[in-house]
Amino acid sequence: MTFKELLKNNIFLKLVFLAFIILIFNISFNKPPTSDVIDNEYQNWTKYVYQNVEIANTEDWFTFISDNSFGKFSIGFPNDWKIDRNVIKDNKSQRIGEFSPGLVKLKPNQSCFDSPWHNETGQSEFISLNDIQVGSLKGKLLIEKAQGFTWSTDGDYIYPHFYCLSNGNNAFVIIFFEKTQKSDNEELNYKILSTLEI
Repeated sequence: MTFKELLKNNIFLKLVFLAFIILIFNISFNKPPTSDVIDNEYQNWTKYVYQNVEIANTEDWFTFISDNSFGKFSIGFPNDWKIDRNVIKDNKSQRIGEFSPGLVKLKPNQSCFDSPWHNETGQSEFISLNDIQVGSLKGKLLIEKAQGFTWSTDGDYIYPHFYCLSNGNNAFVIIFFEKTQKSDNEELNYKILSTLEI
């Protein structure tokens, strides 16, 4: 008796065969994407992993002091950028950002940039403060206007964009120096932040 004839005369075998076909169908169409598909958008990027990084704390988000504790984070940047300690340089070796300061230990009920803005040096001007969310991390984007530096812009002013993102326990603060109040690099900045793990 052939398998076809056996299948035709045996209801139990029919059900088992049907269940097997459905299982194969589901496996082939419900596979998660492979890592090369997930990372395809970032194939020309480098992931920087920082271990045993000193964590800061702050009362006012202006002054940061050592917390005497250490943590880790990782973040991705385009391959042709250079990261020198906390300084971020683009493919023209221009200083375009900083970890400022990087990891921050949150106190109970503390959140990103939750104290009134002030600048003790008087060298910058408040522009805006808005809520942001990148993946599961929530925080704030603070924009200031400040005197330009020869390494940051050809104009008289720069617009530092301070991004603060938090997982509830720690925050991460990074700054990008922009030439305009509305950043031309906003999409790239958020792409960078989407790689952040703290």
